[in-house]
Amino acid sequence: MLKLWGAGLIVLSPVLLALSRWAKHWQEDRLLEAFLEALDGCMGSIRCEHTALPVLSAHMAQQGPVLLRSFWRQLCHAMEERDAEPVRLWRQELDYVGLPEAAQRILEPFPAALRSYDTEQVLHALERMAVALEEYRNKEAGSFRRDFKTHTGLQASAALLLLILLF
Repeated sequence: MLKLWGAGLIVLSPVLLALSRWAKHWQEDRLLEAFLEALDGCMGSIRCEHTALPVLSAHMAQQGPVLLRSFWRQLCHAMEERDAEPVRLWRQELDYVGLPEAAQRILEPFPAALRSYDTEQVLHALERMAVALEEYRNKEAGSFRRDFKTHTGLQASAALLLLILLF
């Protein structure tokens, strides 16, 4: 009976590792997708009326992507409570939400882009961020698929080899 439990654990461990890696990737991908949707919503909002970051974040907290509404609410709350500059608060909230470092660097100039009074310039900056974020997302998805197959195959092979050696 003990051997059966050991064999089950050996076989189950690669499956659990693969599921945890897939869940982490899925969560990051959904977060990136939500930020892409938020950038698109911000561009639509700015086309109608040029707004500052506090007004735009309040609007996105109510009508933005559901996954990011708490992010926008926290940003609004932080801007109301603290006397810090919006760029620093933006970086803190991006870090808190759990975005990868490369995606944070892409989205970092968002508050600075909104400071411009030229609507076309703001839209162009947001479009560049959206394109760069989409490229990053596609690159990460391809890399994950390739690495996931390799790591899962190696883990499964190691588990089967261990089963053969032990039994």
